[in-house]
Parts: sequence; structure tokens; C-alpha cells
Amino acid sequence: MLVDGHVHFYPCYDRSVFFDGALANFRAAAAALGLASGATGCLMFSETARDRYFRALRSGAGAGAAAAGPWRFERTGETDSLIALRDGGGEILLIAGHQIETAERLEVLSLGSDADIPDGLEIGPTLEAVQESGGLAVLPWGFGKWWFARGALLEAQLRTIDPAGVFLGDNGGRPGLFPSPGLFRLARERGMRILPGTDTLPLPHEAARAGRYGFVLEGAVERRQAAGCVRALARGLAAQPRVYGRLEGLGAFCRNQVMLRLRKPA
Repeated sequence: MLVDGHVHFYPCYDRSVFFDGALANFRAAAAALGLASGATGCLMFSETARDRYFRALRSGAGAGAAAAGPWRFERTGETDSLIALRDGGGEILLIAGHQIETAERLEVLSLGSDADIPDGLEIGPTLEAVQESGGLAVLPWGFGKWWFARGALLEAQLRTIDPAGVFLGDNGGRPGLFPSPGLFRLARERGMRILPGTDTLPLPHEAARAGRYGFVLEGAVERRQAAGCVRALARGLAAQPRVYGRLEGLGAFCRNQVMLRLRKPA
């Protein structure tokens, strides 16, 4: 399975472009890795409190209202996953998840669980709430968010928390020319795993990027229980999973940062 561990869908995206792009990106990654053509692609959503795209798809799954051009959506045996099916062939597993902002203005992802966790809690209670909900607790890299006081706070957390219960997250938008964050090295020293994802941005040209950056998860997955299977496989990782895709070029990174600051508020 190819897993994009950090996905957003924004109102500026075209749904057919989003899912067609993800399917093409998964197929290209499978070919580059020499994996079987039947390798499954999986998008793990990490939605903020303002975004409920996964729930909108789930509420209309199986009905015409959920159609996105050539795409239709089916419910599974759990509330935390859906199956996206394309006319003419191709499918993607969709898994619910949330992005929470802590009191310290750090981000925590709850992957594989659609349980609501409020923003504004301190980082320790936030991580505990994610774990209690059954989600995978991930501390994702973000430009500028691991610097100075926040970086020191996060480092202190990483030195004391149970490394088996928390992951770090890499980001396909991180410039490849930047040095690897020091907290990644600390995480590896402590035996923590790093789960990469694209972290798509709220810019129209980002709509087709989902699925471009992520990790390879090996093991049996029952598609009707995909979220539970992915959570179990991730928790059982004996080593850092293989990463697929490439980090962002410096020019594209700078362009995106400028565009984010110039865009009109939603």
C-alpha cells in the first residue's frame, strides 16, 4: 500500500482533478518503486476544525450527490474509511483524520480516526486525546513551526514521551535543499517512525498533488476495514517505512509561500 499521510481538500480544488491526480500519482509511484500494478493507494485526511470534506463524502456515499465527475464513493464496514472508485477502473482508499492546533500553536494530527478533538489543549493532553480516540498521533513538520521556543518545547516532549505511541510527520512541501530537521534525528534515535505526506496547500494548482509523497506500508489490508488495518500496521512498524516521492524544489516552495500570503481569506 502507498500511503499519503497528510492530505487536505480545500474549496478551491476541483474534485475530479483532485482524485484523478491522486490516482495518477499513486500509479507513477508504484511504477517507480517496481511495485505490482495492483498496489493500493491510500489518502489519509488531516482536516482542521473548519473542514469536513470526508464527512461530506461519507454522508452522500452511494448517492448521486457524492459523485465527482467520473468518481463515486462507497462506505465500508467502519465510519473512518471510504472507497473512491473511478469509472473505467481505479480505486483509492480514503481514511478520516484531523489536524489539531495546540495551545502552544503546534500541530498534532489524528490519523485514522474521525473523532473530534478540540483545538487549544496543551500538547500533552492533545496527544493523549488522540491516542484515546484510537487515532495515530503525529507531530508534523511545518515551515517555521519547529523553530525557537516551539522547537525547544517539542524537543522536550520527544525526549520524554513513549516513542511507540507517537509519530513524526514529514511534508512533501519541505524544500529538498533544506537540511533535515534535527528533531527527525532525535526521533530516529528514540526509535520513533516518521510518516510522510504531501500536506496539500489551499492553492488551486495544488489540487492534483495528493498522493505524490508518502510511505510504503506492507501487510494485509482488508479494504472494508482499511482504517483499522492501516492503524494496526503503522503501530506495528519494526523499522522506518520506505518513503516514495520527492521533496519540493526551492523555487516552487518560495512561490507557494508568497501565494499563501497573498491569497484572499476564505
